[in-house]
Amino acid sequence: MSSYFKFGLTRKIIVLIVSALILNTLIVALFVGLQVHRISTNFLLDALEQETEYVVERVDQFFAKHGLIAEQQASNRFFINALKELETSERVIHDPLYPDIVRDLIAIKSPQSFTNLIYLAVDSQNTLITNRMGYEPRSSFVLSERAWYQDAVASSEYVISDPYIDLSTGKPAITISKAIRDSNHELLGAIGLDILLDDLYEELNAYGVGETGYISIVNRDGLPVYHPEESVIFDDEAPATYLQSLINGEAIDGTDENGRYFSYHQMSETDWYAVAVIDEEEISGPVQSLMQLLGTILFLTTGLFVGIAYVTTKKLTDPLHHLTAKIKQETEEWEKIEIPDPFKTREDEIGELSRTLSSMGKRIRQDLIEANEQNERLLDEVESHKLTQNQLKLMLSVLARTDQAFFIMDVKYTVIYHNETMDQIMIKHTIDIPALVEKLDVSSDSLASMYDEESINHELVLDDHHYDIGLQAFYYEGTLYILGTVEDKSQIIEAYSMIAHLRTYDAFTGLMNKQAFLDHVEKEITRVPLKGACMVLCNINGFRTIQEAKGLEFANNLIFSLRDRLQESLQEGEAIGRTNVEFAMFLLIEEGESIEERLETITARAMESYEIDGEDTFLNLAFGASVYSDKQDTSSQLLDQANAALNHNKDPNEQAVFTFYDERINQMTAYQFMIFNRLQTAVEREEFELHMQPQINAESGRIVGMEALLRWHHEDSYVRPDVFIPIAEKYGIMIKIGDWVLEESMRIAASFAKRGHTVPISVNISGSQFRDPAILSKLDTYLHQTKFDPALLKLELTESILIDDEERCMDVLDKIRNRGIRVSIDDFGTGYSSLSYLKRLNVNELKIDRSFIKGIPKEDNGDITELIISLANKLKLSLVAEGVEEKEQIDFLVSHGCKTIQGYYYYKPMPVSDIEDLLMKNA
Repeated sequence: MSSYFKFGLTRKIIVLIVSALILNTLIVALFVGLQVHRISTNFLLDALEQETEYVVERVDQFFAKHGLIAEQQASNRFFINALKELETSERVIHDPLYPDIVRDLIAIKSPQSFTNLIYLAVDSQNTLITNRMGYEPRSSFVLSERAWYQDAVASSEYVISDPYIDLSTGKPAITISKAIRDSNHELLGAIGLDILLDDLYEELNAYGVGETGYISIVNRDGLPVYHPEESVIFDDEAPATYLQSLINGEAIDGTDENGRYFSYHQMSETDWYAVAVIDEEEISGPVQSLMQLLGTILFLTTGLFVGIAYVTTKKLTDPLHHLTAKIKQETEEWEKIEIPDPFKTREDEIGELSRTLSSMGKRIRQDLIEANEQNERLLDEVESHKLTQNQLKLMLSVLARTDQAFFIMDVKYTVIYHNETMDQIMIKHTIDIPALVEKLDVSSDSLASMYDEESINHELVLDDHHYDIGLQAFYYEGTLYILGTVEDKSQIIEAYSMIAHLRTYDAFTGLMNKQAFLDHVEKEITRVPLKGACMVLCNINGFRTIQEAKGLEFANNLIFSLRDRLQESLQEGEAIGRTNVEFAMFLLIEEGESIEERLETITARAMESYEIDGEDTFLNLAFGASVYSDKQDTSSQLLDQANAALNHNKDPNEQAVFTFYDERINQMTAYQFMIFNRLQTAVEREEFELHMQPQINAESGRIVGMEALLRWHHEDSYVRPDVFIPIAEKYGIMIKIGDWVLEESMRIAASFAKRGHTVPISVNISGSQFRDPAILSKLDTYLHQTKFDPALLKLELTESILIDDEERCMDVLDKIRNRGIRVSIDDFGTGYSSLSYLKRLNVNELKIDRSFIKGIPKEDNGDITELIISLANKLKLSLVAEGVEEKEQIDFLVSHGCKTIQGYYYYKPMPVSDIEDLLMKNA
């Protein structure tokens, strides 16, 4: 019978047809059975899943309710204070607080029907206070050895114990406990609740699926915590195989080895599992009956077809059986086949087959000889290629995993490999690797003469992109190859270009900034003798009123129009810049020309009406001028004199269109003298106070720092800082005021830290303070007196402070940082020299000035702000953005990597009492 299936095309066709009929019948039967089984299984598994979720939700609610009680009582101020008082008690049960504690525990337990016992663990006295008056533990009782107490102390959350049989009631119970700590996180004791589970078990008995399904709860060790059969609960040998497999993570297909379906969910409040189980027989019984019927029909049909096929084909295969037997008698090796002559001389198909087999045997013998020789040669080559291929795979795997552009070529510029980053560069510049190397003026002869590991480096510009290209030689199997690396330096060069522009030009108006303008003027007045020259400052009086009345965009357009008119009035060699909020012009006066006439022409043109958004607007302008003299005034002196003339012009008693500087203007005004005189004793009269402005992490919304801001309350009103601080700095009393600010800031922050609010505080340091030779000793004294942690102190310095004396500046900064104090550059981006020192200065942080943020996103696309953020990231400096007032500005800053925000959007500066309330809410 076995030979029947090995030979004969006719028989194979018959067998194939029979097999197809059988297979078709089998597929239909299997499909029907599977569909019935799938529908039944899915329905029951969905029911199991739903019942499990119900049980998990109910048990989680049960534990969360009692866990909340433990959380609340662990922070109960009465219990915390009582535990502190009991530390010195000789015997807890005789302490005056004992009855009050017991009554509170009774009051807590009364509404909790499931709670059997509630108690307070007193760590210092190694005892328990329960809701049962007069209860004392046995003399052998050791609190620290109790498992529930150890678990509570080790966790910051409340802890749920494994279930146990309560000795007093004989019922299953659990313990929920929570450690009690004081504000300094010192352990005082714990609160514990013994919860009975019998009512919960009765409720769980109502859950189940079908006739055989039930719900069980197991702990992390697979021990049943709840089971419909009460004898199984707490039985170490009770867990079924599927439960233990579940805990071991092995039961992943929804069934166990006993043919039961189950569904499980882990509870969120504990590490217990709820498991729903049902016997597979409840699902598969009808399906098995159907499959048995289909199997019987299939068996009978198959037998009928096999019998018919066997009888039909046997008559056709007997001659071939004889030929096959003959061949097998000779040998099993095809190359040695010798077909008997009677078979080869037949004229039918068998004769043709015999002659073909004989000829094939001869060809096979010859082919095998040649194939064996060829195989031996191929095996040697394959082994060699495998070794080479493995080495190349290793090398290419390393190169492909980097963002660095790489390529490998030989000395004839034949490219062996290049990674994806290199491919992107070639596509960007439409250039291949040989052409790129040729641009380096490196010949193939010079490459061929390189020794192993020799490297050369070149710079190359492609389409305004700057690249550093390195070529390194290496030998592999005696052949010289070149490893090329390509690094794009364009972003770094562009960043330094932007920084150079920022150092020279005002970001808002596009004019030269103060230092660039002064440098230009200095060159002009020293380059050639001047016939006449004049420095002019222009200021807009009442500009804030225009902003408030017409809006920021209108006011900005007005400034741009004024800038354009002033620029139009300039002649060759003259210049215009912006110093703070004023426009500064440097004018050259020709021989015979009147300075007054020239200024009258400029001011008359500047004070003509401006058409902004279809509306004619006039500006109230004030001009201050300083004429260059034979005394060889410097540009800074000219600017100071022009500024003095402008300030004099702002005096209501002196106001004119323009004012020239003279010696009288340089004297203090009566108002300045009054401010100066009263500042002398403001510290002694305790007229100064500090307000705090929080710094917020924009992602978490939490307070991560605060800046101390000086306020002067004089004669029932506040004097603006921009009024008195310049006077204090100018006339030498800022050190005294600054020392008070520094010491008071540490004292306030230290008091916050003692109450658990360890928030860093930023303090502004004036130029005169930083130049004070005693600044380091004062810092040491204040830190010692206030016991303030120096890691929480941040000193904010403006850029102008850092450029006066670079060597001393770097020395003082290093010594400040060595004390653990952080240093921040305030109003970053508004200066003119500190950018070149950033890599050398020992600072921690940059504060982005509000002038770069206020126009985002409506009037400013934020390019400069983005550049500053990128620069800080490259230098690994932290960032704070100040003056933030709009949600869109926060979104922009966060999206570009600046997350610490200070500004009116979150909080205005506030008194110390208010900031303390805010810190308590933030805790």
